[in-house]
Amino acid sequence: MLLVRLCLLLLLACSAMSAPSELARGPAQCVGQSCFSLFWSPKPFKAAKRLCEGLGVGGHLMTVRSTVSAEIIGLLLNTGSEERKAGGEHALWIGLHRPSIPPAGSCPDLSGPLRGFHWVTGDSNTDYANWKAPGPGDSCSQSCVTVQNDLSWEERHCENRSQGFLCEFTYPGTCNPLRLGPGFTATYMTPFKANGSYFTALPPGTVASIFPYGFELLCQGEGSASMRWVSQSPGPWHCEVENGGCTHTCREESGIATCNCPQGLELAKDGRQCADPCSSHGCAQLCFPNTTDNKLQCMCREGYELGADGTSCHDVDDCQVNKNICDQRCENTVGGFRCLCHPGYEMSDNKCEDIDECDSQVCEQECINLPGTYRCECTPGYIIDSQNPAKCQIFCNTSECTPECDPHTEELCRCPPGYISDKNNTDDLLRCVDINECYSGYCDQDCDNTHGSYRCSCRPGYTLQADLLTCKLDDEDEGSSEEATTPSGAPGTTPPPPEPLHLGIMIGIVVGILSIVSILIAIVFHWFRKHTAHAVTDCKCKHTEKGVVLRQVTMGAPSHQKL
Repeated sequence: MLLVRLCLLLLLACSAMSAPSELARGPAQCVGQSCFSLFWSPKPFKAAKRLCEGLGVGGHLMTVRSTVSAEIIGLLLNTGSEERKAGGEHALWIGLHRPSIPPAGSCPDLSGPLRGFHWVTGDSNTDYANWKAPGPGDSCSQSCVTVQNDLSWEERHCENRSQGFLCEFTYPGTCNPLRLGPGFTATYMTPFKANGSYFTALPPGTVASIFPYGFELLCQGEGSASMRWVSQSPGPWHCEVENGGCTHTCREESGIATCNCPQGLELAKDGRQCADPCSSHGCAQLCFPNTTDNKLQCMCREGYELGADGTSCHDVDDCQVNKNICDQRCENTVGGFRCLCHPGYEMSDNKCEDIDECDSQVCEQECINLPGTYRCECTPGYIIDSQNPAKCQIFCNTSECTPECDPHTEELCRCPPGYISDKNNTDDLLRCVDINECYSGYCDQDCDNTHGSYRCSCRPGYTLQADLLTCKLDDEDEGSSEEATTPSGAPGTTPPPPEPLHLGIMIGIVVGILSIVSILIAIVFHWFRKHTAHAVTDCKCKHTEKGVVLRQVTMGAPSHQKL
């Protein structure tokens, strides 16, 4: 007897485990690219969350981020059965929860709109919140959120069972409800298993059953612009239902529907869509009927040529076909070309015209416009600056010339390179005097001073090197070469500046000079003492001779000559 009872208990347990759980589906609605569905099934939060995620791609518990979402909840609650409406207060799970219990003594920040809660999508972004006052001690507990009949939010323990839950599904686009003629009705079944006849939009994958004829249509497409109702069978269906699926006109005779296309288009393989016959024939661009065999022949637009396969089109290099198509330069583009001008020219009325650069005052003194370019020149007394061809510098081809001075300040004067300012002793006027660079020892051997510059040369048997300063002995088998000289220095060029002396060398020179001066002072002092003592031991009459000797020493001292 006991064994029989145990077997009965096992059978009841197995039947209870194998019985599928009922999921009472409530109303559903789609707005834009999102669909929302209400389920009247008492579940804990985690179970409701799993059910929403398993009903469709991208499904999750509903996020209520705006007043629009709250109004959708109100709409779903009002379209429920009368029994549900009269059942009193209802609590429905939404996708807002606190996933973990905070550490002891650290409660979430209650100042934000979501009070430390997060959406099941992982973020906390929202423009809407409608909280009831939290109960005592609930602010730090692990909890989830339900929405009430009055659309207010309330915290609850996640293990509690609510009266139902709200799911949200997002799609790339939706189909409009079918356009039905008199006597036709449609019932829709969505991918998340919501069915009915009153939808404002239907997601892809929705099946529509048409009565009284009993055929089915499917909403499909890859984006919002491509969503449409299709049939698995080719050809149109009844013209009273979504125009028979025809993209243009649908005609029905003797119960048979046909689609018609405008001139220049033909029916596609599905018998409903109208397509360009050139694309179905494989033509890359255009086509026209061949009167010989009544077949289509491909052709290309201007700037292209037909390929060897008779269908593809290739770009024509217009610049090579017509070399005189442009005034100066031609650049080929896809399906065309572009005319360009050389530097110094600009396009005007499809012609390249010279730009007058002198209008932009590019030269310091005088400017001469040339075809495609320009040339700067200087007034008498000036030459082009070797460092900047747009500037002018003073030029002097004599040993002396007049400096260029500021008319407001006579002290501010400048001379050409290779000259130095100096006053003339005769008329006390400031002059620019040529600097004799040969005194500076720049040249290795011979040096010829020129106006504003200098020229180095070598003695027979030597050759001037690339630096134009040093000379090198010629090879014995080559013999002596002719004298090599540097080209006359162009006015305005300056000799290379002498290298600055190292600080240690300068200190050594100063110490040497001071040592020599000290030795000279010691010699003079010794000589003076010796002769003074000799004069005292002799007699007073010899003072005149001592004075003569001292005067001779003074007169015999070396004098400095001005170089």
